[in-house]
Amino acid sequence: MDYQNLRGWIAAVDELGELERLAGVDSDLELATITELVLRERRPPPAVLFDDIAGFPTGYRVVTGLSNTPRRTALTLRLPTDLDTRGLIQA
Repeated sequence: MDYQNLRGWIAAVDELGELERLAGVDSDLELATITELVLRERRPPPAVLFDDIAGFPTGYRVVTGLSNTPRRTALTLRLPTDLDTRGLIQA
């Protein structure tokens, strides 16, 4: 999977099935709380794309959990996404 920018990276992560999209959250407490809960409760933890954040203009988005799995780290480093943690470290 190739990408040219963050939008492309997000699309690639979505293609891997490792992206959750949430809209309408509050930036003050909800965004950070949801991020923390995802890290604690979901295995593997997905990247989360927050859209339509309360109090911000349309189009402002936040993505969290960019490198929380070996697949996303490999994607970011433009390595094969089928590497496990050991293979990622060796690469």
